[in-house]
Amino acid sequence: MSDEGYEWSKTHSFFAKMGGFVYRGQTIDSLRFLVLVKKNEVINPFVSVQDIKDKSKSDSIGKAILTLQLLWFTLQIVVRGSRGLAITLVELDTVCMAILSLLVLFFWWDKPLRPERPLLFYSPQDVNVCPPSPSALSKAWKKPGRLDRLTDIFTCTGSEETTSMGIFDEQVRQESTRLIDKIDKHGAGIASLCATWMILGALHLIAWNFEFPTEEEKIAWRIASLVLAGGPLALFGMLVIGNRSRLDASRVERVGFEITFLASVLSVVSRVFLVALMIASLRALPCSAHQTVAWTSYIPHL
Repeated sequence: MSDEGYEWSKTHSFFAKMGGFVYRGQTIDSLRFLVLVKKNEVINPFVSVQDIKDKSKSDSIGKAILTLQLLWFTLQIVVRGSRGLAITLVELDTVCMAILSLLVLFFWWDKPLRPERPLLFYSPQDVNVCPPSPSALSKAWKKPGRLDRLTDIFTCTGSEETTSMGIFDEQVRQESTRLIDKIDKHGAGIASLCATWMILGALHLIAWNFEFPTEEEKIAWRIASLVLAGGPLALFGMLVIGNRSRLDASRVERVGFEITFLASVLSVVSRVFLVALMIASLRALPCSAHQTVAWTSYIPHL
């Protein structure tokens, strides 16, 4: 959008995805917003990053503090392992979640937190018809903290044009649809989900040689971790092969759905098994699991 004279950042994209931009009573995403700007359908599109961040309930300082807390906990687990102290399965699972949270913070650093009000965009025709009804706006936003879709908030009594304006111009709709069709909406989401499950399963494989109350529990942990890590990989591979194959599209879609359902069930069952094994392991912890790290051996005079 910089070519059109508008600066568009990741913060704008996040805010649009959350329903933060409203035009004619309908939330619009970044692609539809781009179409409207190109066709000069909106008259106040200049929204800075600071305007969006002002609506956020958190800032960089809060995110930095959370990042330090997650890094500190992860560091403690790493040091425990380097000192030969036992790491419990609960601690390992928690550090796995901490690592995933750090990844989320990295990718969502520019994402606003819980904005409560959208930014309303108008067209030149809207300005000449009627202003938005304050009572309708307050009614539509009676649930703060959620950017839900707005409908029928632009009303004007005493006029023949009492319309909700919730429908885009047909030409804009067609062009927006063509832009959206160029992007695979589901591919990126499936790939992200598969990557998350794979990372989670791979991190649980760290406990491959941990001490377990019984040998059967150790084997069960290994199997569940392998399924959790390998299932999404197999799913992603099958989807890639299906997209590149010359088979009938309906058949590929049916097989893909079956594989996705099977992989999802196996992943959920594996996760449940891991949680059950974590809780069961608390009945017989190693003695070193109760010891703390002697930080003075790393940082003298601490």
